[in-house]
Amino acid sequence: MDKADKNRIKRQYKEQDFPKGIFRVICKSSKQVWVDSSTDFKSSENRLRAGLKLKNLQARSLAEACETFGADDFIFEIIEEFDTNLSTYELNKALKERREFWKAELGANFVFH
Repeated sequence: MDKADKNRIKRQYKEQDFPKGIFRVICKSSKQVWVDSSTDFKSSENRLRAGLKLKNLQARSLAEACETFGADDFIFEIIEEFDTNLSTYELNKALKERREFWKAELGANFVFH
């Protein structure tokens, strides 16, 4: 694969329209909940799963639950998806507002903040 092909593939990836919104992580054993926002759910889930397996997590409560119950005890669940036609400003504002709403609504902590 030459440099032009690599650049084309990178450009196509960046132009993809990934699902965006709010997700939650649930510890099945303790029933603890964490929420966060994402502009790419698949990447967020992959980052979370890697953090759980490697025990490299930003949220102390999530790290402690992982240590106690193990990486396989967690569920990743999308709880709100946003319109992909929002401007970057509108999207960032909506993500922040809805992340705060769901944190309060579920009595949750943040996953990556």
